[in-house]
This record gives sequence, C-alpha cells and structure tokens, in this order.
Amino acid sequence: MKRLVAFITFFLLICNFSIFSQSTSIQLYVFDTSQLDISAFLFDNNLTNQQRILQVNITPTGKKVVVEGVISWKENLNSNFVEVATFKTNSFLSRTFFNDEIGNSEILYAEKNANSNVVDRIRILGKPTGQVEIKIRVFDEKNTFLDDTYETLTFENPSQTIEITSPFSGDELNPLNFQIAWSEVQGAEYYLVKASYKIDANQSNEAALNSGTPVINNFNAGTRLTIGTSEPNVLQRELLEGSRLVIQVTAHISGVGGGSNIYSKIIPVTIQSLTNGMGGNSENNVLSEIDGFINKMIDILPNPIINDLRNSIKENSTLNFQVEDEDGNSKTLLEAADFIRQLKRDGKIISVKYLK
Repeated sequence: MKRLVAFITFFLLICNFSIFSQSTSIQLYVFDTSQLDISAFLFDNNLTNQQRILQVNITPTGKKVVVEGVISWKENLNSNFVEVATFKTNSFLSRTFFNDEIGNSEILYAEKNANSNVVDRIRILGKPTGQVEIKIRVFDEKNTFLDDTYETLTFENPSQTIEITSPFSGDELNPLNFQIAWSEVQGAEYYLVKASYKIDANQSNEAALNSGTPVINNFNAGTRLTIGTSEPNVLQRELLEGSRLVIQVTAHISGVGGGSNIYSKIIPVTIQSLTNGMGGNSENNVLSEIDGFINKMIDILPNPIINDLRNSIKENSTLNFQVEDEDGNSKTLLEAADFIRQLKRDGKIISVKYLK
C-alpha cells in the first residue's frame, strides 16, 4: 500500500512538473487589411472604435506574462524600415486577445510610444503603402524571454503610383525629338526625368539607368506631365541613332525628412537610325519618319491608309505630309503616332475614317 501511495505521489509530481515546464509560445494572426487604418497600429486606448486587425494567441493559458510589440514601416523599395510605434504591457494571465483589447481590458500598458512624424506621413498618404512589419515578444513576469513572432504586410496604394504613358516599352523613337509623358501623382511637388544608354543587351534596365553619363540627367519638369527631348537643357548630349535607351520618371512628394520619391517602372526604348543621318538628304529623312509612323500604326489605322502610305513612300510623293494639333501646332509623325497609341490604350478611339 505504501508503494502504491508513493507511486501515485511520484506520478502526480511528474504531471505537475510537466504542466509548469510547458514552453510558452506566441502566435500572431492578421485579418483582412484591405481597408486598413493606421490607427490600428497605434494600440492607443484613447482611440474609439479602433480597428480590430490582429489576434495574438499565447499558450499555455493562465501564466503571468508580459508582451512587447514593435510596428515598423518601409515606404518603398528604396527606403528602410522605421519604427511607427512600440508598446509594453503590464503582466497579465496569458490568453488569446485582440489588438483593440490592449489598454481596454485587464491587459494594461506599462509603456507605449509612437513616432508622430511617421504617423503623420502615413496619414498624408491616406493609406499605408510599402510594407508594415509587426513584431510581438512575450516574457515571463521576471522579464525572461519566452518566445516571439512577426508578420510583414505588403500594401499597394493605387493613387500613389506613377506610370510612363509615352513612349511605350520597346518603341522606336526619332532621335530628332520625342515626347516623354507620365501619369499624375497627387501631392507631387515636381517630377524628375532620367534616361541612360543601355550599352549591353544583357545588362538589366536598373543597371543601365545608373551607369555611365545620363542622356537626361534628372531633368526637373516641375509639375508638368510631359516633356520633349528638343526642349532646352533636356538632353545632356546628342542621341545616338540605333542606340538603346532606358527611361524613368520620379515624382517627389514633400514631407518630413526631405519628403519621399515615387518611381515609375524603367522603360526600354530604341533610337531610330535615319536613312542618311542628321546631315543627309531631308527627303529620305521624311520618308524614314513616315515609315516609322506606319510601323507604329499598323495595328490601329485601317489597311487602306497603311497601303496608301506605303505606296507614297515607294513613289517619294509624301514630302508635304504634315500633322497639326487642334491649336495649329505642327507635330512630327512619331509624336502623332505616340498620341494615337495612347488614345487606343485608354480606349478613347471610337472609329477611324479615311477620307482620300
């Protein structure tokens, strides 16, 4: 009987020891963030109707623990993570809880801080962009580390992107002049245009843009949404016929710490080789330009127009071919081609009529 009692006592001691020796773990679950408000990251008990975005599970339950959290933000690929907010709780019994319970239940703050400059910056943007990283750590009541977890959320804000609308990737451009146009970014103080030669076909667009001497060296277009390469001070050197070029436009938004930049995708293009170069026969240059116009318009204009233009080139009978805008300003054929292609891309071409 004594042996049985001793065995039972020993068994209970083992069970009791195993219960208290269970390792504490923490898990973090993030809900749908498509309508996320930055206040959800501030863990502020002064906020009303705070958005519920996080669930934290601490196991086993019923143990005294302390939780610390760090929320960081990375605005874009060209920036680093900066702290948005940090907090630390008083000790409480471990359980499952949500972010809007911190400071509004038995889970009380010991410390909390927010970077007001960063928070204001995100609020100016309207919604978070880039990436938000959430780190949660759990300690026992003696401040001994037990476990940690983290989640990284990636956001896209469609209102804060920039796109080059002309030229298109792969276009062949007239070395005499071509237009660079881009979409508007709300709050942009100015736009910078950069272009560089791509010497090696195997070179990445990013490497090409940042190597050598730029052809267009961050030309400041102010708040305009288009520039022409024939404008004063746009080109740093003459465009080389037959060369490859990469182009990027940057929107600068003023703000804390010097503001921030939003970058377009880098567009690769080719500079045309004119028949007899800059000093060659002007007639052949015009015919070459018309040929370039045809190549751009072959999937847009009706076949009768394309065929007539091709025949005109063969007969050298199109030297007086001109394009004017609604204000009577002359445009090159390639500028007209880029404009027509943009109309097609935007779905604004209803019909095309050919009046011979």
